[in-house]
Formats: sequence, C-alpha cells, structure tokens
Amino acid sequence: MRATAAEWSRRSAAGLSAPQREEFRRWLAADPRHGAALAQVRPAADDCDWMWHAGAVDEIAAGLAQRKIRRRRRRLVASASVTAGLLLLLVALPNLREREPGLSSAAVALTVVEPARRVLPDGSVIELRNDADVAIEFTPALRRVVLRGGEAHFQVFSDASRPFVVSSRGVEVRAVGTAFAVQVAPTDIEVMVTEGRVAVAAEEHSGDSDARAVPGRAPRPAFAAFTVDAGNRVNVPAAPEPAMPPVVPMTEKDVSEKLGWRIPRIEFTASPLREVVARLNAHNRVQLAFDDPSLGDLRISGVLRADRFDSLLEMLEADFGVKAEARGEWEFRLSRKP
Repeated sequence: MRATAAEWSRRSAAGLSAPQREEFRRWLAADPRHGAALAQVRPAADDCDWMWHAGAVDEIAAGLAQRKIRRRRRRLVASASVTAGLLLLLVALPNLREREPGLSSAAVALTVVEPARRVLPDGSVIELRNDADVAIEFTPALRRVVLRGGEAHFQVFSDASRPFVVSSRGVEVRAVGTAFAVQVAPTDIEVMVTEGRVAVAAEEHSGDSDARAVPGRAPRPAFAAFTVDAGNRVNVPAAPEPAMPPVVPMTEKDVSEKLGWRIPRIEFTASPLREVVARLNAHNRVQLAFDDPSLGDLRISGVLRADRFDSLLEMLEADFGVKAEARGEWEFRLSRKP
C-alpha cells in the first residue's frame, strides 16, 4: 500500500491527466487507509511538505471510517491539481448536513497554515519557511540578520543610513529597501530578488559572523561584489569556485513556484463550503458569492492554497454540478447547474 501511495505522490507531482485523476479517485475511495498512506509518504516531497502538516488527510480518513462511508456508498472525491508543484486534494461530502454521531469535533475543522512571520525593530519583515534559523544582530549603524539554515523571505524597510545585511556561510546580501529571498542548501546559497536590487559579496569577517555557527568552516575567499536586480536569482556555490555563477532571470511563474510556500494554506475537514469560501475571500481580490444559499451547506475536506480559488471552482463544477458565473471582473456567483 505504501509503495502505491508513493507512486501516486510521484505521478501527481508530475501532473495527472483526466483518466489518471479518475483512477486516483477510485484508488482513494477503495479504502480509507489509502488516504492515510498518501499523507505519510507525501512529506518526503519537499515542495509539498505543507500539504500534510496538520494531518488533514489522516483526519479525513478517520472521519470516513467512523461514518462507515464505504458501506453507505458515499463518494470520496479527490481533485488533483498541480500548481507551484503542489497537489490539491479535495474530498467532498455532499450529503453531510449536520455533524453525525461518531464524528469527533477534531474531525470538523478549518485552519489557515502560514509561515512564521517576524517583524523586526526597524519595521522590516522576515517570513521563515519551516525550520529556518535566523539570528538578529542590529547595531546603530547596521541591520544584520544571520541565516544559519533554511529559507527566508525579507521585506526590508528603507533606511539608507543603516544598510540591511543578510549573512550566510560567508556570503553577504546587502540591501537598503527591497524584497528578496535567501535559501541555504548543502551545495549552494540561492538569492532571489523580488523587489529592488541587492549586492552580493563575500562576507567581511569580523569574528561575529555566522562562520562561528559552522564549526570547522574556513572563511570564504573574497570575490568581487555584484548586483542582482528584481526578477533575477543567483546560486552562490557553498564551496568557493574561481568564477561566480551567472545571474539568471526568472519568469513570474518561476517566482510564484519558488515562493509558493509564502502563500497560506487552508486546511479544512468536513467544513461547510460557506466557511471555506469566506477564508478564500479574505485572501483574494476576486470574491465568491452564493446565488443558491443551500450550496453553503456542502461539506468538503482537503488542503488548498489560499490564492487558488480557481481550483475550488473547477472541482465544484466538474464533480458537483456547481456553476460559477463571472459578474464583472472581481466576482463569481455560485449556483447549481440546471
């Protein structure tokens, strides 16, 4: 079972065709343990680690077992959509209107999961991915952040008199007022700029840098500083090399995929559609509304990126006969198909 779940995880990351999605649905519906097995193997895929952190699939599977859905022949529907390397799993329970006996309160929940966010004394903001480790070292003349590991995004408050510096493994990224991400990997340090410009250089060692956080690491030899503009990235090798790597331009899609972890995830288990819609509306300029109020009672479970309201609309239309009609540029009205 675990091997099959791992294969579905791999195939979903590459994208599923319509027949494959139908096969995936049948596999999930065949046994509640399949969803739990998928949840166990999914965290191994780094781009999808947020999908399963709150145990949503385990709760879904447990809820299905408690209600004996297989014996009552209710449908278990999974709509797989790959956006920014993420599998979207949605399970709808159209006949559930009230909480049934045997369904625990923990199995009916809606939460929003988002990266840790730190507001610095100067007003700059750091978003931390998972186990990213930072140390703040501010002085009257310099704003320094040491990134010891992991990945973080920095939105820097402009102050020309106090440069903002991120140091990591002998590499220094210097900015005044801009936005950029830094990722520390075993083989390199990636710097990606989303706003403004940064300067990348070898760190000037003064004895208080992050070199002390890596015992036995020799100071990095100096290299010529260079700039990286918004919409570009550079990967500085962890091991010093004679020539620095090129600055690589990135498309909007590249940036969206790389920084998809910053987007909140909505995890919902047997939650009324109206609650899911309310959370999506809070994170999107485009708003969803009900022409048929009874649709708000539809209970669905799954994990959805907060900016992917279109995936929810596709699932509702394809599998539950819900029509989404555009009203102007920023609103969709939901109703039942004739």
